Amino acid sequence: MLLRLAPIHFDAVSYAAGVSKVKPLSFALATAAGIIPGTIILNVLGSSLLTGDIIAIAVTAAIYLIFITVPLLFRKKVQALLD
Repeated sequence: MLLRLAPIHFDAVSYAAGVSKVKPLSFALATAAGIIPGTIILNVLGSSLLTGDIIAIAVTAAIYLIFITVPLLFRKKVQALLD
């Protein structure tokens, strides 16, 4: 799930999971849980850009930046998962 939240290419994560010992059900659940937050945030950000709501733009952009930076802070753990 952390890999889906991280700014890593979607296909690279899928291929890494395919060659590892990840069970298909675990992979599907982690993928769903990992992509839903980012999808919601990007949709809200896009809607806010269309309406021009500056506060909503700032809040959603901040939340999106958190989603990007948290996995980068745990880069060693993410790297260990890939190895």
